[in-house]
Amino acid sequence: MVGRDHPWSISHRHYSHLLGVFPLALINPEVPGDSPLIQTSLQTWERDPSAFRGYSFTGAASMYAMLGEGDSAVVRLHRFLDFPKYNEPNTFYAEAGPVIETPLSAATSVQDLMLQSWGGALRVFPAIPDAWREADFDQLRGQGAFLVSAVRHGGRTAWVKVRSLAGEPCHLVVRDWSRAVVRSHTGPVPTVRAEGDGHFSIDLAKGASVVLAPDASTRLPSIAPVPEAPGTRSYYPDWTRTGAQH
Repeated sequence: MVGRDHPWSISHRHYSHLLGVFPLALINPEVPGDSPLIQTSLQTWERDPSAFRGYSFTGAASMYAMLGEGDSAVVRLHRFLDFPKYNEPNTFYAEAGPVIETPLSAATSVQDLMLQSWGGALRVFPAIPDAWREADFDQLRGQGAFLVSAVRHGGRTAWVKVRSLAGEPCHLVVRDWSRAVVRSHTGPVPTVRAEGDGHFSIDLAKGASVVLAPDASTRLPSIAPVPEAPGTRSYYPDWTRTGAQH
C-alpha cells in the first residue's frame, strides 16, 4: 500500500514509495514489525524487473543490505552489471545520456555492504556476502562525523578503527563480536561498553581515535587490496582480444 485504499500493484523503475526505507531509514529492521514490511514491499516492487533501470537494481541492493542480506544485495548488483540495455563493454553506463546518478548509486550500494550509518549507529560489515571471506575499507565517513576503517579476515571482523571529528556519541555495531578490546588509541583513553548483540557504546573525544578488536592478542591484518582468487579475471572481458569495438 502507498496510502489508505491505494495499493501498489505495479513495478516501476523508481522506488519513491520506499524512500522511508532507503535512504531515510525511517522504516528499518530494528523497528519491530518493519522487517516483514520491507521484505513484502521489495517482493511486490520487484515482480516485474523488465520495468527497471540500472538505479532500480542498485536501490534494491542497498535495501537488501539494510536487511543484512548481503547475498541478495550482490545478486541485484550483478543484475545491474548484466543489464545489457545500458551497460557498455567499457563499463560505462548510459541511458539518454551519461546518467551519473546510476554509477554513483552503484558505488553507494557497494559501500553499504561495508559500512552503514543510520539510526545513530555505525554498522561495520553489515551485509557482507558469504563468499567474501576477506574485505577491508579505509576512512569511510559515517553519520556523526566519524571516519571508520575495518578489516575482515577469514570470514570475521578482525579490527575496526573509529576516529571522531566532532566528539559526538559513538554507537558501533559489529554483529560477529561479543566483546570489543581497545588495541590502540589516540587522545583520552576511551571507554567501551558492550550492550549485547554486537552493539557497543564508545566515549571518543573530538579528534580522538580508537582501534578495537575482539580480543587482546590476535594479529591485526593490514588494510590492503584483496587479491583475486587463482583462475579468476575481471568481470568485463578483454574486448581487444574478442574483436569487439571500443
